[in-house]
Amino acid sequence: MYKASADIRVSRFVKASGTNTVAECDAGERPIGISAEYSEAAPLPGYTELSATSGNPASLYLAGDGQQEDRPILLILGSGGATFGALLKADTDGAGVAVASDKDCYGAFALAAGSAGETIPVRLMVGYYAV
Repeated sequence: MYKASADIRVSRFVKASGTNTVAECDAGERPIGISAEYSEAAPLPGYTELSATSGNPASLYLAGDGQQEDRPILLILGSGGATFGALLKADTDGAGVAVASDKDCYGAFALAAGSAGETIPVRLMVGYYAV
């Protein structure tokens, strides 16, 4: 069980931020998974649409946890969008953007194409891009 060390939005790359805590990734950081595509609270007026609020348990998908065998995991795309098969890394908001530079750390493989702001299915896989 991981707790959020800060607010985490839905379908974002997350990183380890301490012992049993996670936070949204920033650009260039190594992701360990992706936050759940649903909110921690019911969709009622006055509630946030965050996957996890600071200090509360975080629902996430981790690389190698087997949950992605049943259905694809969803990730929000950042600027530039993505093409099918693109390797995706975190941008400054934890959204997925295509890798571009040697030694970029990626966290997912795009299973569909999409534009910035769209949510696409991905396969979690962490590695380093080599040109």
